[in-house]
Amino acid sequence: MAESTRPAEAWRPDVFAFVSHRSYLIALVDAARARGDGMRFSLTALAQRAGLRSRGHFHQILGGKKPLLPAKARSLAGWLFGGEGDRRTAAVRYFELLASQDLLVGAQAAAALDELLDLRRRHGPQVSQPRHDPDALRYLARWHLLPIRELAGLVEFRADPRWIRERLWHRPTLESAQACLDTLVAIGDIAVAPDGTAHQVGAREFTLTHDLTEAGYGPQVRTAAGELHRGALDVVKASIEAVPSAERHLDLKFIRVERSRFPELRQRLAAVIDAFEDVGDVADSVYQVHVSLVPVTEVSR
Repeated sequence: MAESTRPAEAWRPDVFAFVSHRSYLIALVDAARARGDGMRFSLTALAQRAGLRSRGHFHQILGGKKPLLPAKARSLAGWLFGGEGDRRTAAVRYFELLASQDLLVGAQAAAALDELLDLRRRHGPQVSQPRHDPDALRYLARWHLLPIRELAGLVEFRADPRWIRERLWHRPTLESAQACLDTLVAIGDIAVAPDGTAHQVGAREFTLTHDLTEAGYGPQVRTAAGELHRGALDVVKASIEAVPSAERHLDLKFIRVERSRFPELRQRLAAVIDAFEDVGDVADSVYQVHVSLVPVTEVSR
């Protein structure tokens, strides 16, 4: 394909800023429409470039109902990013790896994730730029990573696994604290100065439900998100004995409701958790805010 027929670079979203091939494709379509090039990047056009028979099939892929198979991902990525240059070659591979997260399991999934994150580190946005997407895949690797990320926003933060372990009452191992610290530095959420001091880069809140389970990620990511929720619930359970009641808040209520109203109730709870934000300009502690709405009567099968 001649270089002139490939998409221009200037206006397109940077694929390395995304952790979901679906999110990238949706952003690409929106950006194309905004510049008056919607026909070229319509769902029908992209479906054809991927070698799919119908727009409806591509729409199901974007909705998370079907995976983008490797050959189709390669075909689409080749048109979107193919050409000369290391970054173009890396972009093709990065897109393929994003799509593969729906299909791979076990050691293959872990190896693909490591390669994906390495490509993002080498070719993605610099840490000085605004970060609009969390590195959701890596955030799910270890539960302690998220509270350590918030610890880095404290004035007295030290990039020392021993200091981190002492500040978190649920006491991660030194190895886990160091691994989380290394990951946060690698993906650009923590910056370490030449004198050894460190600080959080950016101030984006991370909300697990909105950023992951509602964003069309693949089943491996959703499974990992469930594990992260279990870790958060373990902290809640342990806090009953470990944290004085004056320093925690647990609330519980049972309600009768028509099952069809569940989406409405979920939206109301989402608004509640979205209302939480960092309080004040100076903080000395990190709190976990966790809400739930689950049935206690028999559920649909």
